[in-house]
Parts: sequence; structure tokens; C-alpha cells
Amino acid sequence: MILPLLIACDSETEIPVGLGQQDTVASLNKILDGPSPANISNVYDDAGILHNQLIDEYGLTGILPSSVDSIIGRVEALALNNSQITLKKTSAYAPLTVSRANYLLTSGTGCLDEVMANTGLSPAVKGNFSDFITSLITVCGTEPSYTTVLNFITAYEAIVMTNLLITPQEKKLILTITSIVRHSAFYRRKPKRNTDIDWEFMITHIVATVEGASAGTAEAITTSVAISIAENL
Repeated sequence: MILPLLIACDSETEIPVGLGQQDTVASLNKILDGPSPANISNVYDDAGILHNQLIDEYGLTGILPSSVDSIIGRVEALALNNSQITLKKTSAYAPLTVSRANYLLTSGTGCLDEVMANTGLSPAVKGNFSDFITSLITVCGTEPSYTTVLNFITAYEAIVMTNLLITPQEKKLILTITSIVRHSAFYRRKPKRNTDIDWEFMITHIVATVEGASAGTAEAITTSVAISIAENL
């Protein structure tokens, strides 16, 4: 069952843009007068942290690529040099292809059912998680506050973590996705009005994160980062 939105929006202060890769979630929480994107109860929360670190590293690489294939190449090169992401790669790791990236970018929610079908979740868990993703996309389109989205995600994470009918592997996939989405939404708060998030971007990003996580944690990170950057071309 998906939790209804019962959480009021909190006021937040302006977020500094372009935080360097040295800023961890802990230091961000000290810098910002507002909620931290971290959820220490989620044992896979490092996925979201690494996602934001990789975006920061990308922004520090000088002249930035202007095509989808070059963006993927730059992201993969940076991920290769990140020891924490490298440790999460399996022998089956495969980078996002240009054709698949273009498909995700142009399809948006139109390919959500297909992407969800590839998660490997059991029918019952997949149905529940699909409902959550659909609800989250709705929340992203109607709620301007990051705090509301943060609480919506962490409330669902609490349900997943305590549900005995969800297998450990299913929990890992779901909690990896929610971590990345939660942290990326924090990163994407607009500098002028930090209570707003670029929700159009987030919808494509959510689908891309599910796509990547179906293959593995490293793929979840690199796919979501590549799509988030390519979305801004």
C-alpha cells in the first residue's frame, strides 16, 4: 500500500550551486539550513551519495561534452576512476548504450512499464513498487517542496525495510533506486527558489534509475548520472 501524503511542507533556505566532490552528505547538512537527503536507515544509501559525487566530478572536468555518446564516455571514465563505484561493478557490468539512452530520453514515462518489467521483482513486489514509482512521479509533478518528497520516499523505504515478504535482493534493488532518487532530487533544487525542484527532469531521471538498477548498483549510478546530464543538452 502506498502511503498518502500527510506531511506538510517545511521552509528551506537557499542551496549553494556547484558543490565540490569533497562535500559529503554530512558536510552538506552542516552547510544547509534544511533537511539532509541522507537516510541512515537505508543500508544502500551510499548509491545516492556516489551519484551526486559523480555529477560533481563531471562538472569539474573542464570543457563538457555536447553529445549523448560523449557524455556517456565521460561518465564512464570518471566512474572507472572512482574506487567506490568500481567496487560495486560486477563482471557483467555494461555501460549505457547511446541507443538506449536516446530511447529513455525520448520516451520518459512511456517506457516505465517496460523498464519495470525488467527489474526481476516478484509480481506482487513489482506491482507495489510500480505503484510507488507512479505515485512518486505524481508527487514530483504536484508538490514543490523537497521536504515533502524526501519524507514520501523515506516513509516508503521504512515499509520496504520491514516487509518480510520482500527478499533481500529485492530490497537492495528498491532501496538503491530510492536512495539515488532522494539524493538527486536534493541536488536538483533550483538555486533561486530552493523549495522548487526541476520535476520534468526528475521524471526522466526516475525511469533511468530504475533501468540502471535492474542491472546492478554501479549501472544505477552511471545510468542515472548520464541521463541527468544528457537531459540538459
